[in-house]
Amino acid sequence: MKDFDWSYPPGAEFEWLMSESRMGCVKNLAAEYLASGEERYAGAALFSLLNFYARRPACYPRNLELAGRVHNCVPAFFALLGSVHMTPEAAAAYIKCLYEHAVGLSTDKKAENNFAVCIQSAWQTFNTYFPELEQDEWWRINAKKLTGVFNRSILTDGSYIESCTGYIGGVIGQIRECLRKAEIRGEPLPGLLAGYKKLVRYYMDMAMPDGKTVGWGDGGLSPVRERIHDEGAFLNDPEMLFFGSAGKEGV
Repeated sequence: MKDFDWSYPPGAEFEWLMSESRMGCVKNLAAEYLASGEERYAGAALFSLLNFYARRPACYPRNLELAGRVHNCVPAFFALLGSVHMTPEAAAAYIKCLYEHAVGLSTDKKAENNFAVCIQSAWQTFNTYFPELEQDEWWRINAKKLTGVFNRSILTDGSYIESCTGYIGGVIGQIRECLRKAEIRGEPLPGLLAGYKKLVRYYMDMAMPDGKTVGWGDGGLSPVRERIHDEGAFLNDPEMLFFGSAGKEGV
């Protein structure tokens, strides 16, 4: 494959470049490889990440994008293990890239709110998928940080600290995945659960009767019934199930 210019297209807006660097393409290509068995998808996925890792463009260091790459590329690593393109050399380079990301996530001290939740949940993803690489009690340090940054973003009445609707759904989804990963490890995170319940309730209560959020801050008129239904099923909450199903389930 040809080398790739990660600054393309010329003059692109900063957030576009940041979004591309989160490597959603690797996740999607790995999924296509699993579905089809076609090696071209696996080869493209590996080339994308390793080319990015080798070139280290200007968008490489920021921790929010680093977290996005972990969320996308850690599961992709295991999806691609059966590929002929996953040579020992490629696997070693891939793991080195992810380990460097984990170290970066472990040293973050400044982020707060949705930014921090994304970073800490990504670090938890790494620790869950690669427990053999754990050091200095990374999992427990991460659990403490994750619980702290999340609970600081939930106000006393259960509302979210950032004046917007756009980030709430993402934060809820990340916390649910964190709770599931904690169960996989056999180390539950009870400090997260209470705040998670409050935030899902807030998200449901702020929605209009048509099942959409209001356009507020960084967010628009977004349908939330499906999300509330999923969270209600996870929490076994009949009121969330009722709202999420438009009255077909729950009470």
